[in-house]
Amino acid sequence: MAARVAAVLQDAWQRLADQQAAVIAAIGDNARSREVAARLAQFQAAITDFQQCVDSEARAFVSVQLPHLYEEGARAAARAVGGHFSWTLIHREALQSLASDSYADFLRRSQQEQRMAGAFYRAVRDAARREVPLLAAGQTTALPAAKALADRLAAEHQLTTVIYRNGARMPVQAWAEAASSVAYNAAP
Repeated sequence: MAARVAAVLQDAWQRLADQQAAVIAAIGDNARSREVAARLAQFQAAITDFQQCVDSEARAFVSVQLPHLYEEGARAAARAVGGHFSWTLIHREALQSLASDSYADFLRRSQQEQRMAGAFYRAVRDAARREVPLLAAGQTTALPAAKALADRLAAEHQLTTVIYRNGARMPVQAWAEAASSVAYNAAP
């Protein structure tokens, strides 16, 4: 039984570690903000999945496996010394106390792992907010990127005004600044 619990927890941890590696790889490849955002969303889902898996296994262990193991161990110990063991209310209460402590320990440990994964998520998200727009814009900030875009549109396409579907007109420089600002703020 303990091997099964360990295998389930190992599998949950491996899925979380795989998603973390995917996030790091996406950033290491100078990925665009959408790919980084998608990887971060997958990583965040893996954090939630890990927490649910650990919580489920801890509950199952404490409510099903621990009582069985405790009773079997007590019976084996009694047999070893030539005695008899009866499962009584005192044993159940002692086990409930032990189970509460064990579950709390499991829960604290899994919450610590979730906090560590959450800290990694926040660090990546914050770095992406700073770095992805710079990478996407050629190591520059939103305003110089907007000026470069407006200049390129004017030079390559003789575009000086952007016309919206409703007929509204906006100078290409102002449009590029707004678009760059939105792209910068939308970065994960």
